[in-house]
Amino acid sequence: MIPYERRIGNVALLILILGIQQANGQDECEAANHNILDDRRSVNDPGFLPPDGKRYCDRMDAQNKNTSPDWKGPGWYRFEGKATFMPMKTPGAGRCGTGHTGWLPGRNTHPFKKYETKDVTYAWHWGDNEFYQQTNGGKVTDCGDFYVYYLPEPPDCDYRYCGTPTRPECNSYKVLNVYRSINDPGFIEPNKVRYCDKVDYFKQSPDWEGPGWYRFEGEGATEMPISSPGPQRCATGHTGWMRTDSLPSEYESKSVTICFAWGTNDCYQSVTGKVSNCKDFFVYYLPRTPGCDYRYCGTT
Repeated sequence: MIPYERRIGNVALLILILGIQQANGQDECEAANHNILDDRRSVNDPGFLPPDGKRYCDRMDAQNKNTSPDWKGPGWYRFEGKATFMPMKTPGAGRCGTGHTGWLPGRNTHPFKKYETKDVTYAWHWGDNEFYQQTNGGKVTDCGDFYVYYLPEPPDCDYRYCGTPTRPECNSYKVLNVYRSINDPGFIEPNKVRYCDKVDYFKQSPDWEGPGWYRFEGEGATEMPISSPGPQRCATGHTGWMRTDSLPSEYESKSVTICFAWGTNDCYQSVTGKVSNCKDFFVYYLPRTPGCDYRYCGTT
């Protein structure tokens, strides 16, 4: 028979492990621990759904039996189908099969580290008021290849959580627009400045704010080059470019190798980043560079 002290120790260890898994977001990421929302949730769907013109409601006590077919009560959910994320911009009222449309306001509401969870507040758009009501107690967890959302019960009917195909990073990015073109020289006159994409360095690029999602804008630089520009371009010595055979399809994302050219070596050093297709433009997850003067470059 296992001694009492050991049994108590084993139980405590199990509780600790389960607590760590839940804290890391691993629990809700398991398929058995979240529900799926896939019944005409897109912001592109009308407020009244054909063929019977219903407006659905995310409440189990909905009148007229208008409870959303995919709603199982408060809990963790994953969006699938035509809508795989919650919108970070209001879709307007009367969309996605309901009247009061649920959305997730804020530029930094989605975590970008695997198993990270953020507390969020959902908003409901009705009439001309995009913040007609708000619901606290929400959560978002990054599960690596997808997000799950903890959705509390909405205030009333017809209130429904909406989805969108647009990736969160397409609405939450910083801009690179200072001497980023591969047509810009390695030294910027009149002081022959060479910039560096590292925080707290005296040569830190004016538009660099640390690792994160970025979009290239400005003259001569709207996306990252996929071939080496050679060293000493775009106001730096070690020029960053993206080594990949293909770019992701619309609203898809992929991991990529970002090389830094120096001397005769097109990939003198490298880091792992990401690129996401936002339909009309690309955004890039750019990590900390290996050193100075290393900088991410752009082209058209």
